[in-house]
Amino acid sequence: MQAVQIHKALPLRLNLPELIACTVLSALVLASMWLPNLQYIAVAEQRATQQAIQAEIEKINALKENILGDPALTAEQKAELVQPLETALQTLQDNPTREQAVSALTQAEIDLKELAEPAGLQDKLDSFESLGSYLEESAATQQAAQNLQSQQLQQAAQQLSNLDLSQLSPAEQQALAEQLNAAADAVQTQNPELADQLRQVAQDIQTGNIADAQAGLKQLAEQLNEASQQAAQAEAAANAAAIGSADEHRHRPLPAAAIVHFRRLI
Repeated sequence: MQAVQIHKALPLRLNLPELIACTVLSALVLASMWLPNLQYIAVAEQRATQQAIQAEIEKINALKENILGDPALTAEQKAELVQPLETALQTLQDNPTREQAVSALTQAEIDLKELAEPAGLQDKLDSFESLGSYLEESAATQQAAQNLQSQQLQQAAQQLSNLDLSQLSPAEQQALAEQLNAAADAVQTQNPELADQLRQVAQDIQTGNIADAQAGLKQLAEQLNEASQQAAQAEAAANAAAIGSADEHRHRPLPAAAIVHFRRLI
């Protein structure tokens, strides 16, 4: 019996076009199974970003309300504080990308931090606290001294402005002048303007120019009120700028980022 040669009876013939077509079809089937997942992920990410942006819009509006309702701030200070928030809000309301939203919020943070750290303010506050430590030695200025040391500057300003030097005895006037001179020496480096003012008031008291010394105390009160206003604005700006670092904005997912957050006002 003759052996059957299978490879001759059923020869294997490869049809290259059909093989390519089968391969392409298989790839399309696999892609059709994968692409919906990618589309779902993209839609989910976009929705999450939009929700996060809306949350930040609400936070910014809350910040604006707190700033505009703060009685310690002047109208000019309120406008200056709200401006960075308004700029960020405008970007967020314009359907931005995640990167654009993060950039706008980071810039608002930077602008607010600049307002939170005005040049020379801390030296002024420290010098007023030092002044309080000298004025507490006199009964006539003891209450003002305590307010200076606790940085209740507006109260201290009112008390010093209302101090009637003519009601002090000559010995009390002399003691106050000495305290003012000592305080001037102590704050010379931190606050030269205050040091000059204190020396002038002390000199007027020592030479009997009580009216001029009284006027000098009122000028000192104005310095205190001005510093109090600056401190109020700086505090509000610092609270509004407590929103995390720029690196945090760039690397954390936007939905989880606490972009705008008040430490005290919210």
